[in-house]
Amino acid sequence: MNLLRAGRKIVIKRIAKVERNTYDNFRDYINEERLHGRPSPQEINEEISKTEEFINEVKGQYGEDVEDLLNILEELCTHKDNQANSQEKHIVSFTDTDARFGAKSDSKKFVGYKAHIAMDESGIVTSVNILHGNESESTDLPELLKKDESVGIKATAITADSLYDSAKNREFIHSLGLKAYIPPRRKERDEEGFIYDTKKDIVTCPYGNIAKSGRCRQEMGALYNFNPKICRACIDKCKWYKKDRCRLFVSDDLKLRAGDRDEFYNEALEKRKGIERKFGEAKKWHGLRRARYRGKWRVAIQVLMTFIVVNIKRMVKILKEGLNKVPYSSVICALPKQIYCSELALEIGQ
Repeated sequence: MNLLRAGRKIVIKRIAKVERNTYDNFRDYINEERLHGRPSPQEINEEISKTEEFINEVKGQYGEDVEDLLNILEELCTHKDNQANSQEKHIVSFTDTDARFGAKSDSKKFVGYKAHIAMDESGIVTSVNILHGNESESTDLPELLKKDESVGIKATAITADSLYDSAKNREFIHSLGLKAYIPPRRKERDEEGFIYDTKKDIVTCPYGNIAKSGRCRQEMGALYNFNPKICRACIDKCKWYKKDRCRLFVSDDLKLRAGDRDEFYNEALEKRKGIERKFGEAKKWHGLRRARYRGKWRVAIQVLMTFIVVNIKRMVKILKEGLNKVPYSSVICALPKQIYCSELALEIGQ
């Protein structure tokens, strides 16, 4: 309701720039009251009806700019009939029509954009993508890595947080010949005592019973069948023991994760925290906590210019410390050369 009211007011102001004497004619459509609680269905219907009446009255009379705003209002009015679709896909601000709802966590929501970046071990930001607030950085990972590859940036591993945990991302990273140091979103099988062997393609239970993959492949994985005689004799039966047999589903993603678990895995995840410090620097000292401009392309300029400055500062520090003394160096922690990926939320001013 607040968005419809704000939209009508903005359209009327735009019309007044074309014909100054028309502002008073549409004063009945202006409602300065801001709703803070949840509106009733009747209030919503009344607001939509009022907006549709306003659109019909002014449509096709005041130029292309006004028509664009009226099209947005029409989209908002018809959105009520499409509640099955995600509410985050429609326009949420007339101040910035490119901004979208996003979430920093389950309890922290925002309206704006995301800056999706890749950073190398020396602390230099190598690639940047700007996403709408409701876009997933996980699905954007391949595009970000393609940017690094297109300019010849080489690495042996990609390190990211659990939001990037998916079989598609791991498959893409492996197709580049890189390791994927990405923690799982859910509890792993080996944390429950079941260990998957990538070389032999077998699963071993906590009591030593070995399961091999069955012939029948399941969607996105395979079932591994344990010896039923051993399972029936087991005193401490696991939750997968049902009807005198035990079968365990192993997803393709789990198999890919098992191949990435090497001696550098835990150390790499610890070093990944450096990219969060980079975000802290950009927010505290360079104003990247909020989007200063309206429109996705303008926000992209803000983010790119900010990280150019941050990179220059980092380069100067590296040169001052000496070419052989670089923090996050693979020499210090004996790690493969890595690229760290993460995202930063930028809120817009309402």
